[in-house]
This record gives sequence, C-alpha cells and structure tokens, in this order.
Amino acid sequence: MADKYAIHDGGHFSAIVRLHRLDDIFSSLGLDRLDLVKIDVEGYEMEVLDGAASVLALHRPSVMLEMNHIALNLWRRISLPDFRDRLLSIFPAVFAGMDDVFVDFGDEVKGLSVMFAHLSKFHFMDTVAGFDRDELNSRLARHPEIKARNDARARNEPDAKALDAADAKAMRGLQGPCQDGQRALTIPLDHLCCRLRSAFDARHNKLDAW
Repeated sequence: MADKYAIHDGGHFSAIVRLHRLDDIFSSLGLDRLDLVKIDVEGYEMEVLDGAASVLALHRPSVMLEMNHIALNLWRRISLPDFRDRLLSIFPAVFAGMDDVFVDFGDEVKGLSVMFAHLSKFHFMDTVAGFDRDELNSRLARHPEIKARNDARARNEPDAKALDAADAKAMRGLQGPCQDGQRALTIPLDHLCCRLRSAFDARHNKLDAW
C-alpha cells in the first residue's frame, strides 16, 4: 500500500512487513481458546477475517473491528453496504457502536441509519461481531459500567481506589499449579481487560466491554 500510494515529501517512508494468516500460525501460539479478536488495519479487515476463517469457526470469538469508509474505499474499493454484508455472512450478530450506544447492524433499517450517520458525520466507527447474540448483548450491556469505572480512574475519583483494591484482591487470588517454575495466574478476564483499557482510556477515553 505504501508503494502504491506513495507521498513524496521526504517525511514518509515505506517498509516491507511480513504478514501471517491467523489460520497458519494459531496452532503454534500454544492457545487452547480464543475469546476476543481486535482488528484495526485501515480497511483490510476482510483480508484478516478471510485469513482467520478456520480459527473463527472453531473458537467462535467475539471480534472488535473498526469501520472506516474512507479506508475501505481508498485502499480496498469496498463500499459500506458490501462491508456490512460480508460481516453478516460471517457473524450472526453484528453491532455498530458509538460512545455508549450499540445498534444492531444486522437490522435493515437500523443498518441504513448507521451507514448514513457514518458517511455524513463519521459516527459509529466501532463494530462488534460475534457468534452468540445473547453473550454479545450481555457484554455490551456492561459497557456503561466499565466506562464509568475507567472515567473515574482517569479523574482519580474514589472509585479508582476501589478498582485498585479489586486489583489487590485479584492478585491475592493467584491459583493453579506451578508449571516450569512459574505459577499460573488466573485473574478474571473482564477485570484484567478493564485495567488494561483504563490505561489507554486515560488518554483516549475509548472504552469497551472487554
């Protein structure tokens, strides 16, 4: 892409990057489950999903990906309706998100409203897809709660101390047998991801339910 759309101003450069399909390398990662995939590749989302088709079918993770009509059109010549249709051909449940609002992108009328808002105002840039609609709805329903906790931490309000206390409790709850000299660490995924997101959201104020 950098070679095809070069900017000759002395301030840009191109580099060769080795790419791997998730289907080709997943077995070498030592993972026996996959719960969440995050994709942000500036319009090349479909290539990533195509390269992970077997892994997605086997592990059925939730997938977060950006919807960016400029990148989709410029780099891949994909329209928003085509992007939506391809997502729905893979995932039974797809939601478009903006702030605390998540809209069923699979609904024909709501889907058109989302695409219009995205094209005209650049709204709904976040997309969440999955194979289990009920599980996805449950996670998305927790979004306001997690947002409030992360915002509180960013402002150093009292709830941030409660989050720190929860951290300490989780660390005291280390479980699992020692393997190769290392003790297995089992902290609830939602809690761990909440803390990871809080570090980013202090700067970006961008949250999700994972």
